[in-house]
Amino acid sequence: MKGRKKGQTKRQSKIKDKLLYPYEIWVDEDQYTLMDVEKSKPMGFYNNMSSLINKVIKLNIAIKKETYTLVGFLESYNNIKEELLNPFKNK
Repeated sequence: MKGRKKGQTKRQSKIKDKLLYPYEIWVDEDQYTLMDVEKSKPMGFYNNMSSLINKVIKLNIAIKKETYTLVGFLESYNNIKEELLNPFKNK
C-alpha cells in the first residue's frame, strides 16, 4: 500500500498576512497550498513560491471584477506584485 501510515501527519506551517487576505499559504515538506480562509478550501497546490505569488496576484485582480486594457491589466498586476514583494527587496 502507498501513502502514510494511519495517524501520521505532515509537519505544516502557515503564512498569514493582511496582503494575502482572504488567502493564506500552508507550507509542508512537499508543497505550498494556497487556502481560501473564508471558504476553507484549497485554491491550488504549488512546488515553488513564485508560481503561488503569481496565482495570488491573478486572484486579487479577478476579485475586482473590472474591465482592463492590456496596459491597465499589466499595471495592476505589477502594482500588486510590488505591494507583495517590496518589503523583501531591502533585505
